[in-house]
Amino acid sequence: VLWLLLMWDDLNTYFADAQFEAFFFDTLKGYAIFMGGYLLLCGIVGAVRYKKARVIRTRYMKGLNTLNKTYKAEKLREKTGALDAGTREES
Repeated sequence: VLWLLLMWDDLNTYFADAQFEAFFFDTLKGYAIFMGGYLLLCGIVGAVRYKKARVIRTRYMKGLNTLNKTYKAEKLREKTGALDAGTREES
């Protein structure tokens, strides 16, 4: 506390000479540049992750479609009687 009291004139002069308006605008510019870079980075990461997920989803959907076709073909064979009772596997 004594140090602050002894340096009060120096601190008062420092704050009186400080350009708070320039400091505010410099800080605002820095923040805008940081947020722009951050949003750009998030956009790039999101696009890459979406692309990878789309490829995986497409492979998964192709597998499901193949499985669905297999089930439909099996139902059709059962309906038309293409399978004999002796050749049908019981599970």
